[in-house]
Amino acid sequence: LAEHAEGRPDLRHLALQGRGPAASIFKIVTAAALVEMAGFDRQTEICTHGGLRGLTLYNLRDNPKLDTRCDTLTGAMGASRNVAFARWADRNLAPDDLQAMADRFLFNRRLPFLWGVGRSEARIPRASKLEFARSAAGFTGTTLSPLHAALITSTIAHDGVMMAPRLVDRAVSPEGEVLYTAEHAMLAQVLSPEAAQEVAAAMVAT
Repeated sequence: LAEHAEGRPDLRHLALQGRGPAASIFKIVTAAALVEMAGFDRQTEICTHGGLRGLTLYNLRDNPKLDTRCDTLTGAMGASRNVAFARWADRNLAPDDLQAMADRFLFNRRLPFLWGVGRSEARIPRASKLEFARSAAGFTGTTLSPLHAALITSTIAHDGVMMAPRLVDRAVSPEGEVLYTAEHAMLAQVLSPEAAQEVAAAMVAT
């Protein structure tokens, strides 16, 4: 929740605003969908070309002469390989699959918190093969609050369970009396423990 806006020092609660692009953080959601819905593991491999700063339909097509960059899921996450995630999604997921996974991570919903949190949005394109692939790589269709980003990563670390965010665990008086203890509330079982552990292993390697 620490914040600083160089040009707008009057801005407050930047971490609670859901207007920023989800960008490559959304690759965690795509990876979760690939593991849970398409049977991937951290060693699933693909060979690709291009896609460093943009994606075209050309990047989605196999090209044996150019497809010389080979990555596992772990390596693709570590290098934030746009074209790898785009191709994987294009070939192994439907837009409804990725939308369902985003919804399971509580995109498009209000998160409970001490203060209001702006909704992170995920509108996965259905009409365009390229735009769907771009969304899977984090290029388009999604916004994210920093608080929600923290919840996404903690969900992976917590065996697929998303817990309600809280600021204070407990308060104790100088005499040792417990004055307050937070309730630990589960928001959702987003992933199976096995899928979460596979994604977590890739993230730890990253």
